Amino acid sequence: MTLRVGDLLYGFCRGEFGHSYWNKRVEAIGSDWIVARDTCGGVVFYEGPPEDLEQYKTKEEDLEEA
Repeated sequence: MTLRVGDLLYGFCRGEFGHSYWNKRVEAIGSDWIVARDTCGGVVFYEGPPEDLEQYKTKEEDLEEA
């Protein structure tokens, strides 16, 4: 699984984006960073390998069923 622009990350993400508890949509990816926008419209930044966040990737239909 590889993160891509447009992917949805579920919830808190182990605090990797600070105190953002909302789901996040990936907007940009670099070799060691990610910029995302949470569901409240806030822009959040992660510094580290993008593959470390793959476990939080989810499908939108999974969220609709919950």
